[in-house]
Amino acid sequence: MRPTGWFKYKLTLAASIFALICGCLPISSPAPHGNYYVTSEIAYLRDGPRYNSRVLGQLYKDDMVEKLQSTSAKWWRIRANRTGQVGWMQASILSLNPVKITCYYVTPDTVVLRECPGEECQSLQLLYRGDQVQRVEKNDRGWWRVLVIKGRGLGWLPEKDLVEHPVSPQS
Repeated sequence: MRPTGWFKYKLTLAASIFALICGCLPISSPAPHGNYYVTSEIAYLRDGPRYNSRVLGQLYKDDMVEKLQSTSAKWWRIRANRTGQVGWMQASILSLNPVKITCYYVTPDTVVLRECPGEECQSLQLLYRGDQVQRVEKNDRGWWRVLVIKGRGLGWLPEKDLVEHPVSPQS
């Protein structure tokens, strides 16, 4: 059975519409290899491209990483520039552009960076007036988990001991 003229016309029209639609769809290309920046306050470097993979380390907002490979658009194998560790991270929390972080400054002459949010918690490091920190998280009892800019130590400080504007260092 041979197609009729009307059928040929419909088939040609359908093929033309399909070609037009396909030609208008954006072609997604993989993100280029190179340097990217962490966009979330804290991120976990994993040993595989899955959420249930073992955590190898932590990265923080604006940490620079190098994209090494990707298995999909969701997970990339990266190298952390700060630590040199290699592992997997979700592509959705990485950006080609540096990320603005807000620094806070220690106001007392000295304050103890603690392992947990409380005066009874173990001391990790002594910070001085003017030292800069980046807030990673906060709790409802007035404590902030912070990343110390100099040295990259992680611990807890009372929120009351921090301000957003620079203060003169201890004299």
